[in-house]
Amino acid sequence: MFLADNPSFNGKIRSLFALAPAGSIHYTRGLARLILMSYPILNPLFRLHRLLFGPQQVGNQIMQLIGLLAERVCLPLFSQVINSSICDPGWIWVAGPPSPSFNKSRQAVYLSHYPDGTSSMVIEHFGQMAVADEIRHFDPDFFSDAYKARTALYNYSNIDVPIYIFWSRNDWLTSPYEIDRVLFPRMRKGVIKATYEVPLYNHADFLYATDNAERVFSGIVKLIKDEELGNQGHTSHKLGPSEHFS
Repeated sequence: MFLADNPSFNGKIRSLFALAPAGSIHYTRGLARLILMSYPILNPLFRLHRLLFGPQQVGNQIMQLIGLLAERVCLPLFSQVINSSICDPGWIWVAGPPSPSFNKSRQAVYLSHYPDGTSSMVIEHFGQMAVADEIRHFDPDFFSDAYKARTALYNYSNIDVPIYIFWSRNDWLTSPYEIDRVLFPRMRKGVIKATYEVPLYNHADFLYATDNAERVFSGIVKLIKDEELGNQGHTSHKLGPSEHFS
């Protein structure tokens, strides 16, 4: 979004490596979709919150509650060597199915820091884009059809930086449809140099998986080194969106 609004920064970035990138978030799955697509119903509550408290940070109380539950429930279950499936939905409902690369002994620690707080307007912005299925600017006075008439689209054709996308079919927050139907059609031709599927990863695995160094970051390091040696474009395949996500 930043580059779409500030194309003058294109010359300052040599390559962009996007891990599980989001577009309009319209194709998200699980609990996140239920919340985001309910935005038209929840909109009056968000407006009331802004009137009473301003666009302040929200979510810290939720994070503290989840942290307390993780400390009192998940950790004792692990210490007693009991099946800890009671803690699994924290990831499954939001990030996607658990992968074999996830260290479940660290689950309580991760959950105690998730979700983090954010501005109420950020949450509203996500809801607006998800409902409209468009990557548009935030509208503080969102009302269904009028939203598209009032707010400008982010112009992704302004982005002129080589982009490499890492994605997974098990990622419920940013699904392949998000990349194929929202991001690809809006990007300048030739900007996306390659996409790499990371099988079985959910959204959180791009950060927490025990093997993401080998499956993700080592590839990024290789691409950077190849670019420094002047081999950009010779180390990765270039495919069209239909070949990526069919």
